[in-house]
Amino acid sequence: MNVLMLGWEFPPHISGGLGVACEGLFKALAKEASVHLILPSSMSDDASPPLPDDSPLNRHITWINGCGEISNAPYLSCPAKPSKTSQQNPLYGQDLCHWTQRYALNAATLAPQFPFDLIHAHDWMTFQAGLEIKRRSGKPLVLHLHSLSYDRNGPNSSDPTFQIEQAAMKAADLVITVSQYTRDICIRHYGISASKIHHVHNGTHPLPASPIKKRTKTKYVLFLGRFTRQKGPHSFLKIAHRVLKEVPDTHFIMAGNGEHREDLEQHRKALKLTGKLTFPGFLSRSQIQGILAKTTAYCMPSVSEPFGLSALEASQYGIPCVISKQSGVAEILPDALVANHWDLEQMAHHLIKILKKPSTHESPSTWTLENQQAYSWESAAKKIITLYQTNLGIP
Repeated sequence: MNVLMLGWEFPPHISGGLGVACEGLFKALAKEASVHLILPSSMSDDASPPLPDDSPLNRHITWINGCGEISNAPYLSCPAKPSKTSQQNPLYGQDLCHWTQRYALNAATLAPQFPFDLIHAHDWMTFQAGLEIKRRSGKPLVLHLHSLSYDRNGPNSSDPTFQIEQAAMKAADLVITVSQYTRDICIRHYGISASKIHHVHNGTHPLPASPIKKRTKTKYVLFLGRFTRQKGPHSFLKIAHRVLKEVPDTHFIMAGNGEHREDLEQHRKALKLTGKLTFPGFLSRSQIQGILAKTTAYCMPSVSEPFGLSALEASQYGIPCVISKQSGVAEILPDALVANHWDLEQMAHHLIKILKKPSTHESPSTWTLENQQAYSWESAAKKIITLYQTNLGIP
């Protein structure tokens, strides 16, 4: 089986879960099939391969030059025309539609160089490329949905990406979502036939070693994600304000970056949280692991979260999670404490309950041993291969 995969970001240049998932699935699917991945090139880092120099998978990645420069800003909008004031060639910026169209044309031109039985496209930035390659080749198109316009902008948004997503889903042969939650949104809000949509939960990378949580007198509550409406960062500040009234020895960490950073800093000041809440910025994987090692509780108050890889990673460390019901990861974390994203009082109550418990500092190896295989990228890849075979008739 030969798979032509279309991606938009790839570690180490990532802004969220999309790049992490693309890497995980690419590596795992390569164990089951022949996979070739086409990515837009980072003009500032063209010479650096995303994988170790000796990795045979480097031969299966093609970079398209001139399609933008990686930035850590989220992809929120898709204006019809490029903006003269935007950064030069940003992958995530005001010229996003311009660069996705350029990527589509270049990818369609390159595609015949590689043998493929199907096209697997990750998120809307690659969907136009997938549609064009499908048109030229006649090969089936698989769309993999990690985030939707609905999640980022709400159900009544006029964002052009909604139309791109909807048209692509209707034309695709198979749609894979990262959760049942996202599958339901595709059916209800995009009008897509349920028969062509299947969900496969994300996996997670195995930890390099069984982690031991650090002993600290201070209790830490972590938020990890982009500072956008979708992730509910302002809700996190309000939750922190409520929790500190009952557990004053708590410190809150908001790791990440995004368009609301300045506004959040002003909100922190208004709530008098300056000494109790810090913004460490966008973190590398090793930095995230360092913070998780001392975290007491994880809080994800997302307004609409297709999955929520960060919560799954926190669970690997044995960290209790408080997450919104509007999240896909809630489907596979039965021990997580949940509340509707608007019920900040309930989320604060969950955190207070966790923080008032005596700290045990136990190793989370039990969770890792029981769940690592079930929630690995290899497990997700095997499910996707089965979907290729049963829905597309590809042996």
